[in-house]
Amino acid sequence: MFLMTTINDSSKKKKKKEESMVEETSGEEKNKTRTEKKVDHGKKLFIAAVIISLIGIGASIELTRVHHKAHKDIASSCDISDKVSCTSIALTDEAVFLRVPISVWGICTYLVFGVLAVWGMGLKERKSFPWGICFLFGLATVIYSVWLGYIAYFKYGFVCLWCTALYVVNMALMICGILGVRRSGVGFAGAVKGEVAYLWSVRELTLPLAFLAGLIAAGLIYFYPAHPDKKQAAKDVDFSKNIRVEKDRRKAGGGAENDGKGSPRRRNDGAEDKRDENGVPIVGKYKLVDSSTPVRGAENPDLILVEFSDYECPFCERAHLNVKKAFEKYKHRMKMYHRHFPLDQSCNRLVKRPYHRSACNAARASVCAGRQGKFWEMDHVLFINKKSHTGDALMELVGQVGLNEKEFKRCMESDSSMEQVKKDIEVGLALKMRGTPTFVFYGPHLDRKMVSGLIKVKSFDSLFKALDKAKAQAESEAGSRSESQADSEEGGEESDTAQSE
Repeated sequence: MFLMTTINDSSKKKKKKEESMVEETSGEEKNKTRTEKKVDHGKKLFIAAVIISLIGIGASIELTRVHHKAHKDIASSCDISDKVSCTSIALTDEAVFLRVPISVWGICTYLVFGVLAVWGMGLKERKSFPWGICFLFGLATVIYSVWLGYIAYFKYGFVCLWCTALYVVNMALMICGILGVRRSGVGFAGAVKGEVAYLWSVRELTLPLAFLAGLIAAGLIYFYPAHPDKKQAAKDVDFSKNIRVEKDRRKAGGGAENDGKGSPRRRNDGAEDKRDENGVPIVGKYKLVDSSTPVRGAENPDLILVEFSDYECPFCERAHLNVKKAFEKYKHRMKMYHRHFPLDQSCNRLVKRPYHRSACNAARASVCAGRQGKFWEMDHVLFINKKSHTGDALMELVGQVGLNEKEFKRCMESDSSMEQVKKDIEVGLALKMRGTPTFVFYGPHLDRKMVSGLIKVKSFDSLFKALDKAKAQAESEAGSRSESQADSEEGGEESDTAQSE
């Protein structure tokens, strides 16, 4: 009986031990499963961070393309309305940091995020890496995004779709950082401290990487193509191949001696410079300027400048200010004409999508102001008030210039004002223009030259010096020819006298 009891007790103990071992095994398996689930969940977070970083890189590349297209005055596909315009934001001062578009810095930032995510995924003991660092960088980019969004909307009145996409990307990366730190269980301070310690422990790798990153940043700042701001956009123009020493008997701009109507002449650069009897260049079937073209300046100028412009083009405003300075300096020797080339599909057949949506209306307004003798006054206020080209805002400019409002409204409603704008556009198309601002230079000693973009004021200084030299040389040669002709005539008289004797 005692033996049976002992055996039973032993069996029960063995059974309990086996059950305990089963429970322990089951517990280990459950813990292992949980750990695997955590690992799987962690991998998903890393993968999400990599994908978000790639989206950020793609959006930044597109925004960089928009930036460079904008500075060539080319419309972007995300220019949807007067308020939604990536191009308008790309042209602001805030779109550039240390001479480099912020979209390029964005490419670098998202590349770093992606590299950190891949690095963290490859570590056996991930703990918090790199989520603490990602959270800090993500928070910084979100704060920067809020500031940029505020500036874009409240200062400039625009929304940029690609910029908004990047704002979302920044927020998503910051959320990844928050989730990663929470999963680590060490808190944000602990995560950052641990990650910095880890990076220092592998400094033979991290220090060269940091040096390389600094080198890339310095290279971008130094070598990146200059952003065309007010100083860098203006360029020197070389007119040396267009200077003509021999005096053109046609007076540029009107009132000339006839040396063959419409007869072509070869320019110094080998191209043809065809002009009418008054010295006005002929482009295809059009004259470069005519009696309806607004003009100001000297009656018998050494230089004639024809400006093709768009009142909503940011470069045109800057060019206008530069040319205005040059004109004020040389108005006694220079004549200036203005023709319109609005990049607005409502009147310009070259433009195939919405771009400068009120540019045609602004051009028309200047035509109507010109009919009241106030073209140049309206021209200036339209350039410096690019957002005021329609409705009540335009009428405020009308009052500012001092126009008769009823007369102005009648002119704006008439077909003739728009016909004048379209006529200017056709001349520009005949010149094969593709953007604004564009200038055409010509004169008695200057063959026709077309220049696109901004021009430095000192280019006018150089041009007038070259014209003075050509003019003096032509007068010297003309004097020499006159003296030679007089000597020849005197010699002829002596010969006649000798023969009579």
